[in-house]
Amino acid sequence: SKVRREGALKAVLAEVEREMISAALERHDGNRTRASEELQVSRWGLVQKIKSYGLGG
Repeated sequence: SKVRREGALKAVLAEVEREMISAALERHDGNRTRASEELQVSRWGLVQKIKSYGLGG
């Protein structure tokens, strides 16, 4: 069904985003400013994503 496909896409995109954020934080020893610069997102937006994915305490 259309809904399942959209849901699946959202789930895949969320997992990719989570993995990219986690990897960037690891590369920058948890430095959120540097990770946000690498990912080309605002620091505030990154912090919100970190909270929503339960990353980095």
